[in-house]
Amino acid sequence: MDWLTILVLWIHVIFIVVWLGSDFVVFSLSWSLMNRDLPIDVRLDRAKLAQKFDMWVTKVFLSTPIIGLALSWLRWRSLEPLIILPWMNIKLILFSIILLLAILLITGAAGTVGVLQSIKDGNGDEEENEALLTKRVKDLAYPAITLHILLALIIIITLVGSRMGTPMMEGGW
Repeated sequence: MDWLTILVLWIHVIFIVVWLGSDFVVFSLSWSLMNRDLPIDVRLDRAKLAQKFDMWVTKVFLSTPIIGLALSWLRWRSLEPLIILPWMNIKLILFSIILLLAILLITGAAGTVGVLQSIKDGNGDEEENEALLTKRVKDLAYPAITLHILLALIIIITLVGSRMGTPMMEGGW
C-alpha cells in the first residue's frame, strides 16, 4: 500500500473517531437538558454548545463517505468493489440508514434552543415547554443510539471484511 493510501486511510479513521466522539458529546449535552435541577442558563448554554458540536458532527459525517470513496479508488483503482464485495454492500446499506437517521436527528433537534429560551423568558406554560423538551430529547435518543450501533457495526464489518481477502484485495487494508 502506498503512502497516499495509508494517509487517506488514517484521515478516514480519524474522521470516524471525531464523528463518533463528537456525537457522544452532543448526545450527553442533549440528555442533560432535561435536568431541571440545573439553572436554565446552564441548560440553554448546553443546548447551544450541543448545536455547535453538531455542526462539526455534520461536517465530518458528510466528509467521511467522500474520503471513503477516495480511499476505495486509491486502494482498488476502481469503485467497482463497492458494488461487487458483499461486505461493502452491507456497509453502504447501513450508511444509507445512518444518513436517514442523521436527517431525522438534525430536523428533530431544530428548535430545542428555542424551547429552552421560551422557558427562560417565561413564554407559554413552563410545564408544557418542559414536557415538550423532555419528549423531544427522549424521542431523539432512540435514533441517536441506533445510529451509534450501526456505525459500530460498520466498523466491525470493515475490520472483518477488509481482511477476508479477495482477488482484488491483497490481504485487505
